Amino acid sequence: MDKNKIIKYLVTTYVITWIFWGIRAFLTSFNILAFENPIIFILYALGSLGPTIAAITLLEDKSLKGIKKFIFNHKKGTFIYFLYFLVVYTLTFYCSTFKIVEGTTLVNSILHAIMYIVIGGGNEELGWRGILQPELEKKFSNFVTSCIITVPWALWHIPFWFTKGDMHQEVPFLLFVFAVFAMGIVAGAIKKTTNSVFYCVLFHGLSNLVEEVCAYDTNYILIIGFLVILASTIYVSRMKPKTEEVI
Repeated sequence: MDKNKIIKYLVTTYVITWIFWGIRAFLTSFNILAFENPIIFILYALGSLGPTIAAITLLEDKSLKGIKKFIFNHKKGTFIYFLYFLVVYTLTFYCSTFKIVEGTTLVNSILHAIMYIVIGGGNEELGWRGILQPELEKKFSNFVTSCIITVPWALWHIPFWFTKGDMHQEVPFLLFVFAVFAMGIVAGAIKKTTNSVFYCVLFHGLSNLVEEVCAYDTNYILIIGFLVILASTIYVSRMKPKTEEVI
C-alpha cells in the first residue's frame, strides 16, 4: 500500500473541491448570490472534479491512451455483476413504495442521468474507486476498504451543509454517511468483480438518478433490499478474481 499516493490523492481532492465549494458556500450563506445563480452551479461543477483531477495526476501514464485504459479496462464477462447490482439497487428504492416522484419525465431523467454521470457523482469514481480502492485493497479486504473510504468520501461533501439552498441541508449528516456507505460498498463490489472504473462511474450516476426519481420510503422493503445488497457485496468480495481484461 502506497501511503504517499493515498495522501497525495486525498490532499489534492480536498484542496480542489473545498476551494470551489467553499466559495460557493460563502456566496450563498452571505446572500451575495442566490443558490439558483448559474455561477453557483459552475462552482459546484468545478469542485466536483476534485477526485477526477487528483486521479489523473496520479496515473503513471497520463496520455490519452493511458487515461482511456484506466477508465475503460474491465474483466471479460463481468457486465452481469454491474447489471445485477444496478437492478437490485433500483428495485430496493422503487419497491419501497412502487411510486415515481410526481413530474418525472423520460427526457428529464435522461438529461439528469447524463449530468450525474459526468459531473454529479459518477466522475468521482475515478478517484475513490480508481485510485484509493486499489491501494487500500493491498492491505485490507474489499468490504473493509469500502468502509474506510466511506469516511473521507462523506467528509468531502461537508461544504454542502454550509451552502444556503443546497438540498443536502435537509438531510441529517449521519443519514447521509449511511447513504454514502451503502452506495460505496456496492461501487466497491463492482470494482472488485469487474475491475472497471467505468462501471463504477455508471453505477454512481444512475444510482443518484434512482434516488431522485423513486418516491422511496424507509420501510421493511427498503431494509430487506439493503440487506440483500450487503450480503451480495460480501459474497462477491470473497470470489476468486478473474485476470482477463479487455478495453
